[in-house]
Amino acid sequence: MMISPKLWDKGERISNRLSKICRQNNCQKKVAFMHIPKCAGTSVMESLRRNRQSSWQGHVDGPKTRADYLKYFAGETNSLSRWEMEQCIYKYRQAILLEKFKQNAPIISGHVPFFKALKYDYPDYYFFTIVRNPIDRWISYFNFGIKRGLHENITPELITSKGISYVFDQVLDSESGFLEAHILSQFFSEPKGFEVSKMTTSSSMNLTMGMFDYIGHTENMDELRVVLCKEGIISENDLIGRHNSTRSEKYDSNIVSLHSLSSRQKFQLESLCANDCKLYQRYLT
Repeated sequence: MMISPKLWDKGERISNRLSKICRQNNCQKKVAFMHIPKCAGTSVMESLRRNRQSSWQGHVDGPKTRADYLKYFAGETNSLSRWEMEQCIYKYRQAILLEKFKQNAPIISGHVPFFKALKYDYPDYYFFTIVRNPIDRWISYFNFGIKRGLHENITPELITSKGISYVFDQVLDSESGFLEAHILSQFFSEPKGFEVSKMTTSSSMNLTMGMFDYIGHTENMDELRVVLCKEGIISENDLIGRHNSTRSEKYDSNIVSLHSLSSRQKFQLESLCANDCKLYQRYLT
């Protein structure tokens, strides 16, 4: 049976009109984006915001939730190690995350580890995340902290007097540096309660990688854009730019790269990130 051109054009106009109405009323596929720090997540969120005006409705704000937890609950847990405290903060964020799902927010995101039950309880969401080579990610964390003054006990005066290599060693040997070297293990694991008093190996963790519909990587952002366009999450004309750059003229002399590290620093960093590197390779294969 032949369809007349007029009828075809009318149908296409109706289809386009319905698509426009759906976009205006947030009828797009709902999205759950696990934002692992220093893995181009800000760039992704910028793209999502351009397509969905309500993107912050389901956002779990990292700095705010940390400040709230330390203000209201830290007194009850001041005997915990830094690792245990971080797990408590993650659990607190997960409680907020669950409320976002219950509220049916169109876009859910934040620096908070997801857990497997979400996939089964909310199958109408498209779950995705982005990972990054753990060595590159740690160096980015260091550079970002230098630029923003976020590293504990690291001051501009110390950098000037001792040099960036000395400061790199200080952060590398710190508890914060250790935690950042195991960030993938933290985000892809589900520790039971608060029993974990030290970092476990990735092989002993209950990994959640299988729950995600897509896991992208910062080395191939073009593929990520294609996938998100195909799923109707961002528009075909939308680009995923680069944000939170750690490079500026003022701080260029204090930016490190893998090539600028000494053999000892490279070896120490690689050893520190060994568990996350195994997890990263598992994803790639």
